[in-house]
Amino acid sequence: MRKRYLMGGLAIALIIAYPVASHIHGNTIQARLDSDIQQLNQYIEQELQQSVRFSYEQTQSGIFTSQYMIKFKDEEGKEIPLLQQRIDHGPFPPNALKKGHFSPVNYASKITLINNDLTKAIFTATQSEQPIVIEYVYGYDSKAKGYVGIAPINISQENLQVGATKISFNAKKDLTDSYFHIEMEPSKFAWLNTSGFIPQEFNHLGKIDMEMHYKLDEKGNLSVETQSDTDYYRFGDKETSIAIHRVKDTQKVTDDGKGLDISATQKAEQVLINDVDLGSYSVDAGYYQLDSGAIKSLGRTIYAIAFNYFNAAIAQKELLSPEPFLESRLFELGMQAIAIFNQNPKLQYGPIQLRNKAGASSVKAELDFVLPKDLNVTSPEEIYLKSLKKLDLQFVLNPAWLKQFTFDVLTVMAKSEKMPLPTDKDKADIDLIIDDMHKSAIESQFFQMKDNDLLFAVTAQAPEGKTIDQVEKISYNEQVYTKEDVEEILTTRGRQFIKLMEERDIESRWDELVERFQNPAE
Repeated sequence: MRKRYLMGGLAIALIIAYPVASHIHGNTIQARLDSDIQQLNQYIEQELQQSVRFSYEQTQSGIFTSQYMIKFKDEEGKEIPLLQQRIDHGPFPPNALKKGHFSPVNYASKITLINNDLTKAIFTATQSEQPIVIEYVYGYDSKAKGYVGIAPINISQENLQVGATKISFNAKKDLTDSYFHIEMEPSKFAWLNTSGFIPQEFNHLGKIDMEMHYKLDEKGNLSVETQSDTDYYRFGDKETSIAIHRVKDTQKVTDDGKGLDISATQKAEQVLINDVDLGSYSVDAGYYQLDSGAIKSLGRTIYAIAFNYFNAAIAQKELLSPEPFLESRLFELGMQAIAIFNQNPKLQYGPIQLRNKAGASSVKAELDFVLPKDLNVTSPEEIYLKSLKKLDLQFVLNPAWLKQFTFDVLTVMAKSEKMPLPTDKDKADIDLIIDDMHKSAIESQFFQMKDNDLLFAVTAQAPEGKTIDQVEKISYNEQVYTKEDVEEILTTRGRQFIKLMEERDIESRWDELVERFQNPAE
């Protein structure tokens, strides 16, 4: 009997205590919201140098639930309601329990966009009652876990369709340890770019799946890693259509407060131009040991210049010359650019590999820099040599790959020009021309033959405390020479390569081949 009374009393105590605990949570949440809004406005004023502000108003206060309205104050001081936020107090918000969050949390929140003159265009474009929905729970570990849902956007007059987007997140309030997962459905849009290298009257983007990890430790060390998979990119105009299928991207940024490292890779399984399969590609690139402080200073300066420029352009309602905005800060920009070399940065460009059904070719460049000690130079080339510590260039050309690539490019050209496609005879002519180019490269010794590939490679490493202009030995095609000998060998072999190409009439044969697929009427 006593045990039964004890359990019953405990249950009653919990029932009475829960509203009190929930009410205390509500008061704590309001204090936190007030602090968050204050910090946001401070950031906008100090970092972004904008005069807009945010504020909030509590529209409902209850034991278990509170409602808030987030307002936007424009530069003219006009206050406009922007967001509606519903907060269910912890430690066990009913809405969180319904969604499977059974652990105690600080609160659960749902944020929606308010429909008014400021946001009307978004509601019209999405044709949705709730174009943007943010739902999350905020735990006692100071982490928010939830998602942002963005409805599909369709603006027919702009030929714009953006697929539905969902951003899942598990992030600390200060973002020091955060994970984001972005899923976006296929999109279509048009660019008014008809003057570039590739006209883009239409752009189709396949489904995107991206993950990002952001970490900032107590010492200020930053790490950001992203991985993404994109089904396809399609773009072009009425004459040229380009499709890149199954694209994988990775990016990594690390910053220890002194040196900033940025690296990226991209791989595509298939590239089609006018439905002609040109094969696949992979790209690997990185910038390492960039001076962290200099990069941040340079970024702030560029932002300030751009901000002043666009403000002036908006005020005068016309495009302005950027020169007056740059002139007053050119010295500052120059000093910040030089300071990037403080940590002796490294550039890695490649290997960039192109592959088709016949083979693969690639290019790679690795450069190590130092801060120039002597800026008393007479040419840009001289300052480049005085800031370079290591040079590693490599070009690998596979003749079989080149033959197939040439045939495919001529097929693309024929389709674009509405001409007959290349035949077996054309392919035989391509093979003969490239075979003669191959012979010229080997006979001149300008290239080296290695594993069925043509290799052109130059490597130079300066001794400690010196730069490339002071090296004594240079490796050329895996043979070491003195600097003076390399200059002479490159010049002699290069001239011989050109001479042999001329003797074999490569240029005119190539021109005649290309003319077969050019429409004489255009």
